[in-house]
Amino acid sequence: MNLARSLLIGAAFALAAGCTDDKPKGGRAAEKNSDGKISSAESRNQSAAKPTRTAANKSRPQNAGFNGLDKNGDGYLTRAEARGDPRLASNFKAADRNNDGKLSRAEYRAVVTKNDVKTAKTKVAVQRKTSAPVGENPVP
Repeated sequence: MNLARSLLIGAAFALAAGCTDDKPKGGRAAEKNSDGKISSAESRNQSAAKPTRTAANKSRPQNAGFNGLDKNGDGYLTRAEARGDPRLASNFKAADRNNDGKLSRAEYRAVVTKNDVKTAKTKVAVQRKTSAPVGENPVP
């Protein structure tokens, strides 16, 4: 049970951070002359053809997160700024743990993580309901 909980929390953090799998795929695409080796020229051509991923050209999700909501850039979210995220706006009072009328980045992260864990648990529960129990797989 602790392992499952740890995996769910890890998945929630990964979702909140927007992690992706940026590992390069197999090197066979670079190998153009079919000699079984990637020459330095082939390697340079592959590197030049593949754009690098920077903050400027990184695709943004629909919800840009804390920085996207913080319109004045002061490092806090007011109630008006939180209206950009309906779930956050509806839970603003509970999220504002120190009752100062604004959300710090830590308070925002706590709410988002809690929502991500709930979403992950819901997806796991739905997946368990739709999958067939072990030993009762239909034979084709």
